[in-house]
Amino acid sequence: MFEHPGVVRVYCNIHPQMSAFVLVRDNPFWARVSAEGGFTIPDVPAGTWVVKAWHERSGESAQTVQVPEAGSAEVAFPLDASKWKRAPHKNKFGKDYQVGEKY
Repeated sequence: MFEHPGVVRVYCNIHPQMSAFVLVRDNPFWARVSAEGGFTIPDVPAGTWVVKAWHERSGESAQTVQVPEAGSAEVAFPLDASKWKRAPHKNKFGKDYQVGEKY
């Protein structure tokens, strides 16, 4: 169980190519983007909401959207991964290896 919302990075001590990201949410409203780039978040109550998008190579982006009583709202997220650089492999604690440490 995770105590706080946010991105949790998971690393393997043995295989540098093995890593994962766990996105911990503090509400039930989320969606995974389709191959075409679209998404739908069903059953969002009417009101003003902050919608956030996250991608491992472009980071987080947020926009405010007004959800009407009837119908739907649209939002678009331009995510830019052009500045992404591969990070060095970390140990299972997300820390750099110490000099001479073997994995």
